[in-house]
Amino acid sequence: MSSPRILGIGTSNPPQRYSQREIYDSAAKNVESYRNPRIEHVFMTSDIDYRHLAFDMATLDINETADDMHNRFAEHSVKISKEAIRRCLDDASANPHDIDFIVAVSCTGYLCPGLSALLIKEMDMRTNLQRADLIGMGCAGAMPGLQRAYDYVKAYPDKKALVITVEICSAC
Repeated sequence: MSSPRILGIGTSNPPQRYSQREIYDSAAKNVESYRNPRIEHVFMTSDIDYRHLAFDMATLDINETADDMHNRFAEHSVKISKEAIRRCLDDASANPHDIDFIVAVSCTGYLCPGLSALLIKEMDMRTNLQRADLIGMGCAGAMPGLQRAYDYVKAYPDKKALVITVEICSAC
């Protein structure tokens, strides 16, 4: 019996991209406590060149509600996941109907039904595949997601698993 292996990888980011300087200047303009040389120093020496955000800074409402942020997560987590999955499946020369198990991992939002269920519907995947949603595990969530997929494929060597991790940090 062969060991499970990765057949494809795909990534996606929100379309809006801002430099670290732009992010800091916007934060300092809108939040008085950010107007501090020490905070600016942390921002500007973080080795982060740019960030992708799920909103346009020009139209950001700094008084948005938790519901507004949740809606942003719901919209963008599905959109970005679909794009990453398409790229992964293309890389693996596979299609959505080839997937037998999907694991969706996130810690920046919670959806009910879960992200995996939404992706199954949005990507017209088979309805008889197995799924798991891992939420709230922070930055380390990808590893348990990969472990679930590995365990599944190890138990069912002729099956294919897909792991999607998505974080919309600009929604939390």
